[in-house]
Amino acid sequence: MNKKRLKGYLTASVFLGGVIDFFAVLIAGVFDRNLYNYIVTGICAVIPFIIFSIFVIVDLYKYGRINLKKAIILMIIFIIICFLGGSGIEFLICRVFGVDITNVNRMVNTLYKTLIGVIVATNINNIYYSLIRKKD
Repeated sequence: MNKKRLKGYLTASVFLGGVIDFFAVLIAGVFDRNLYNYIVTGICAVIPFIIFSIFVIVDLYKYGRINLKKAIILMIIFIIICFLGGSGIEFLICRVFGVDITNVNRMVNTLYKTLIGVIVATNINNIYYSLIRKKD
């Protein structure tokens, strides 16, 4: 897969995942419980990763440049890593830096969680792609 198509898939996953994350967090809201906030941020990281993974797996499978079993197993592992990464960054910001994100405006909190999820997923997407692609 050429770099232009890969960047297109990455852009689409960031845009679609960000929009889905934004509305999901806006609908779900934010509560005073920290565990709930960690779970929501973890899910915000998982959604763009799943979108990117589906695009890439379908495209690479179409041209026979992927081991499908390996890609699905790695996808499940990286979904867990994305979730833990998003939750971990939320935990780090809340506990280590002492920022109480639940006391800010709801819209700002929604944008914050969406941004963290998209950043974590974008970094994990690049690692995932490099692992599943067969070398030429």
